[in-house]
Amino acid sequence: MTEKDRMTTPFTGFSDNAKDYDIRVENRKVGAGVHITGDRPLSNVGYWSIKTVLAVEPYIAVNVETGADFAWKINYEYYTLPTEKK
Repeated sequence: MTEKDRMTTPFTGFSDNAKDYDIRVENRKVGAGVHITGDRPLSNVGYWSIKTVLAVEPYIAVNVETGADFAWKINYEYYTLPTEKK
């Protein structure tokens, strides 16, 4: 992508089970990644990118009665990738 190019796309194929809230994004060029998990089912997943940014946007449905509590948990695990031998 160059200059002002932009790209967005939705993801499909996940179920109403929280086990599908399991997203991994890796950049092999810099040797790093992030693993994102949540304890609620996904309702939508979007992806967008510009020249220097790649973003995954997971969403959950929130339906809460007045006065009720609603909680969720999202984990972000950042890691480095093994270096490739040349």
